[in-house]
Amino acid sequence: MASMPGADGAMASPGSSGGGAVSILGTLEVRAFDIGYEPTTLTVDRPGTYLVRLVNTGQLAHDILFADGTMVDAAAGTTAEGELVVPTGGLTFVCARPGHAQVGQQGTLLVGG
Repeated sequence: MASMPGADGAMASPGSSGGGAVSILGTLEVRAFDIGYEPTTLTVDRPGTYLVRLVNTGQLAHDILFADGTMVDAAAGTTAEGELVVPTGGLTFVCARPGHAQVGQQGTLLVGG
């Protein structure tokens, strides 16, 4: 995922759009480790479609599940990407693996700043 001004990481899964090409505004990269994310807070300048890259450096499978249902899943030691449509109000995200969010593997994606 390409870097963009004001973005410091993130993850996402393929989003869908009606026909036609979707303009990707930037790339959000989030690193997953056992058990956490780096960074836990992401900021984008404006709402729109972003590429999310989940880099899993851990020994366990991890995913990033956004509050809108978008998910990017990465096996241990792999990287996965997907598209995410970020709304004006931003989104929260968690690892949906059992117990991971409960021990702190979660974060926030903010718009503006």
